[in-house]
Amino acid sequence: MSGAVYARTPNIGLGLIEFDFPNWGDDANANMSIIDGAMSVIGITIKGAWTNNTAYIVGELVVDTDSNTIWRAQIAHTSAATGTFAQDRIANPLYWSDASQALHARGLWTTATAYSINDVVYDTPNKYVWAMATRQFVSSSSFNTDVANGDFVIITDTSQAVADAEAAADQAQAIADVMMPDAPSDGTVYGRRNGTWAQYVATASPSDTPPASPANGQIWFETDTGNTYVWYNDGTSAQWVQINTIVGALTDAPIDGNPYARQDGAWVVSVTKTYTDAQDATKLNASAYTAADVLAKLLTVDGAGSGLDADLLDGLNSSAFATVASLSG
Repeated sequence: MSGAVYARTPNIGLGLIEFDFPNWGDDANANMSIIDGAMSVIGITIKGAWTNNTAYIVGELVVDTDSNTIWRAQIAHTSAATGTFAQDRIANPLYWSDASQALHARGLWTTATAYSINDVVYDTPNKYVWAMATRQFVSSSSFNTDVANGDFVIITDTSQAVADAEAAADQAQAIADVMMPDAPSDGTVYGRRNGTWAQYVATASPSDTPPASPANGQIWFETDTGNTYVWYNDGTSAQWVQINTIVGALTDAPIDGNPYARQDGAWVVSVTKTYTDAQDATKLNASAYTAADVLAKLLTVDGAGSGLDADLLDGLNSSAFATVASLSG
C-alpha cells in the first residue's frame, strides 16, 4: 500500500483511505478514475448532471443532482429550457426511465430492438433462458448472436434441466408401458383383473338396440319393450338370452269373493264356491267331530227300521232268536 491507502476492494481495487493521512485527496481522485474506467468497461457511460436546453440521445445516462438518482433517455429529445429535471420528467413521462434500479425487465427478446445495460429478457415464450444486457446496443437477428457478441450475458438457463426432466419422464413412461401396457384402444372401457386388462361390464345397458361388442355376462335392458337380456357365451356360440317374460305391471286379481290363480297370463278362478254364506255360518267345525259326537247322533236314529246293521245279528232280526224265557217253559 502507498500514501493514504491502507487496503483495496476485491473487485475493482478501490483504495480504502486513511483520511488523516497527508495528501489523501490524491488517492480519492484515483478511486474516481478507477470507477470511471470500470463503468466504461461494462458499457455504462454517464453524461453527467442533467442540464436545461441539452440534446439527449436514446440510452444516455444523466444524474438528477436533486435526488442523486440516475436516469436513462428513452427518446431522443432536447431538455426544457427552464425548470428542474423532475419537472421536465413530469411534463414528458416517456423521455426518461429510472436507471437506478438494478434490473429492467424487457420481456421477450426481439430483433432490431434498442437495449441498455441491465435490461433483462428471455429468449423464447417458454422462458427457460434469461439474459441481461451488458451495454447499450441494437439487437441482431438472433438472440444467440447477441449472446456470442457479449451484448447479453446468460443469468439463468433451465433448458437443460427441463430437457432432462422430460427425458426422465419419457423413460419412466417407457418402463411403465413395458411393465403394464396400456389398455386396448378400441373404444371399449377396460379395467384391471388378474394382472391383465379386462373389458369392463356395466350393470346394465339401457337402449332399444343391443349394445355393440358385448362381453359375456353383460346385461341389456331393451327400453322399447321392457325386456331384459344377458349376453351368454357357452364357448361355441354367443347370443342374447331373455331373462324376463313379464312385460308391463301385473294387475291384481278381481275383487269378487272368489279365489284366483294365474293361468296362461291371466287370472282364473281356482275353486268354485257352491255354498251360501248362511250355510257357511252354520257349518260344523272339524273339531266337533269326535267319537262321542258321532255316537250321540246315531242314538237319535237307532231302532227298528233305522237301516243300521246294528239292529241285526248276522243279518237276522232279534225276532229270529228264542228268548231265555221261552226256553225255560
